[in-house]
Amino acid sequence: MKPVKYAIFYFICIIPPYFLTLLGSNEWLYRNLYHKVPPIGYSFSGTGLWLFVWHLLFLGLLCLLAWRRGKAIQKIWLVIFPIIATVVQLAPFPMIETPYHLAFPLYVRLIPIMMHICAIVIGVLPDRKSQKQQA
Repeated sequence: MKPVKYAIFYFICIIPPYFLTLLGSNEWLYRNLYHKVPPIGYSFSGTGLWLFVWHLLFLGLLCLLAWRRGKAIQKIWLVIFPIIATVVQLAPFPMIETPYHLAFPLYVRLIPIMMHICAIVIGVLPDRKSQKQQA
């Protein structure tokens, strides 16, 4: 996979999980893990479940893209960045209850962003072997 292609696909796949988080996909997981009795009118299935499934699919696709790019540039460990971002995004950190939905504190939101930036930058950098062959 070419570096530009990797960066474009990775960036395209980063966007939906952040919008899905705003729509409440993480809230579905949090409520189902910590509330034995759901709030009145809240369903364990339905829209929240599908938002969470789409969220997982996009995060899995990011892991797959990083793994394929890491394999291509002999840096298999590149996949660790989207894995850490996925774990942090889906981990049940203490959430701030707002009138509309549950929200992660700011410092928790920055960790996945930094991990995705690392995955893109390291994935786009050329590998050492191709630099030696060109010289």
